[in-house]
Amino acid sequence: MILSALAFYLFAFVAVLAILGLLNSQFYIFLAGKRGMLFMLAAVPFHLLYHFYNGISFLIGTARYYWTARKAQRAPAYPPTEPLP
Repeated sequence: MILSALAFYLFAFVAVLAILGLLNSQFYIFLAGKRGMLFMLAAVPFHLLYHFYNGISFLIGTARYYWTARKAQRAPAYPPTEPLP
């Protein structure tokens, strides 16, 4: 059971890397043409890190947006619409 889950996650990880590689292939070709193959290979992990922290920041931003929207729904209206006694 654990081995099959590990194989699934490994396959998903490799699939995501392959898709990102294909989607960014023109960028990697540009890097290799400008600075060489070694530079392009060194830039790939940093480019993947860029995609990773962009995804994390998107999740954090979305969570904060919905958290503040939910908090605003529960907050009372200010100033009060009825006069205070």
